[in-house]
Amino acid sequence: MAKKHIAKKAKWSNKQIFLRIILPILIVALLTSLGFLLLKLLDNRQGYIPPEDTSSTEFSSAAEPSSSTDSESSSPNKTGTTVVQIGEPITLSVEEDLATTGLLGNYDAALPWVSGSMRLTVNKAELYPSISDAGISPEECAYTRDDNLPFILLDITLENIDAETTGDMTFFIGDLISAEAYESQNVQSDRFLTMSPIYYSDHRAVSDETRDYFHGELSPGTSKTFQLGFFADDTPKDVILKLGTNGCVQKYGVDLNMDLSKGAQK
Repeated sequence: MAKKHIAKKAKWSNKQIFLRIILPILIVALLTSLGFLLLKLLDNRQGYIPPEDTSSTEFSSAAEPSSSTDSESSSPNKTGTTVVQIGEPITLSVEEDLATTGLLGNYDAALPWVSGSMRLTVNKAELYPSISDAGISPEECAYTRDDNLPFILLDITLENIDAETTGDMTFFIGDLISAEAYESQNVQSDRFLTMSPIYYSDHRAVSDETRDYFHGELSPGTSKTFQLGFFADDTPKDVILKLGTNGCVQKYGVDLNMDLSKGAQK
């Protein structure tokens, strides 16, 4: 009786498995990621209007208020990017912010209140060699950092025109980035570091773990003047306070007229 011949399946080598299965999956994943990144960049650039050239402006470690106080000159809340100067108010509307659309949907700054408008003015921006030189104890900060880093202190007035909040709101109103990063709409780079606030003058008890350090109340028709402090992790020649809590969108900003590359003077 003849024996049946059963063909054995050839086993793939590790190299064949990599080339035929793993490598195609990696290529598809890479192309998909690149596609999403390209769409996001296009979305962020939608309607982008670069700020006016300030290359001729002389920077100093302690910025003085701008002579211009006309908020209409900056054309705030239009599609694109708005930058105002120190001492110049900017009106921020949730409805107008959300109405701006990009390629993938809303191009919004994520303002930290529910609806309505608030008016913000940076009254003064000062650069100190350290937090102690600013007269602030490190124990008053939201978390600990290198106390020897240069320290930026902003004096800010926020007026609630008709905004609705959820009982309280965060006064973590934005981050500091270089003007180059703001204008290029790119903070996802080693060249562009984002500096987040570490100090809020009207903060709740640092030891209170049930409430957010930056939270407080601001009823419609009232205003508050407070200070936000930042450690200078980066040293750009010019700095923008980027308003809003959306880290991927540079839409509203305040030029602090400050050169961190020179360092703070004792």
